[in-house]
Amino acid sequence: MQDSPKVSIIIPSFNYGRFLTELLTNLQSQTFQNWEAILVDDGSTDDTQEQAENFCKLEKRISYFKTDNRGNAAARNIGLSHAIGDFIQFLDADDLLSKDKLYLQVEQAIRLEENMITYTDLAYFMDQCPDKLYPDFLMTGKEWMPKFDGGGLEVLEMLVRNNFTAISCPLISRKFILEHNIRFEEGLDSKVDWLFWIECLLANASFRYFGDIRAKTMIRRHDSSITVRQDTLKFGEVNFREKVSSIIEASRLSQENKKKLDILNEQLKKWETLRIIEEVRINNFQGINACLKKLGWKTTLIYLLKHYNYRRKSRKGTL
Repeated sequence: MQDSPKVSIIIPSFNYGRFLTELLTNLQSQTFQNWEAILVDDGSTDDTQEQAENFCKLEKRISYFKTDNRGNAAARNIGLSHAIGDFIQFLDADDLLSKDKLYLQVEQAIRLEENMITYTDLAYFMDQCPDKLYPDFLMTGKEWMPKFDGGGLEVLEMLVRNNFTAISCPLISRKFILEHNIRFEEGLDSKVDWLFWIECLLANASFRYFGDIRAKTMIRRHDSSITVRQDTLKFGEVNFREKVSSIIEASRLSQENKKKLDILNEQLKKWETLRIIEEVRINNFQGINACLKKLGWKTTLIYLLKHYNYRRKSRKGTL
């Protein structure tokens, strides 16, 4: 394994000290052993630092960096700045990898061009129950992951519509990231991975689904997970789509393709904004205040008027 490619595993963590023993034991049990783990502590106030420093003494492949609380996008960017591996594996501190994921994915990736990003399946599990896996976040057993194999406008259009995977499924060439200066957008509260993959596609990346059932990432569900913070989820996509508009405009796409994607993105942004407004009642001051803070007074007012006008017309049409 000494001559094999190295994988840099970038792990942002905020108050996830309780998961670190399980996480780092999981990495040590990987069949692929030529890795480095870069743990970036995003201003934790729990025992993350103590645990991480103890692990660093016992495991030389682990490095630890602490920063002020700036969000997981900034933490991942710090990790990228310290990475020296041939490939990058992103991993949240509360999640796990199947023991053969790195070995099998690296074996495939070394035979592909540097702009090819492979991605594996995922599975969700409830905290303390890592052996009971589900293919979907709601744990209903529903398969949802699209299986891309390629790039270009068609895949870009699909990715603008919906995210296609979790942050820890893909394996990506560090050289590709460096050459195209791709980083996580630190101005977003959520959807930063989604935007990252769109930027990769705009830099001429291609995606390839790697469906070996032995290779997957396992995502933990628990109450403190950012995935279940409803306020972040509610407004995150609207803010995300504003960023998508700007990166599409700044891209090298033809004006025709820019216009096509921008129309799609703006329509999705409008639908998402209306969905948020539909949940707000005129006497719900807390909900309206949240909209004013996250969407701005002008957007909130316009969409409230649109919503109540639509409801008025609908009631009139049923008379």
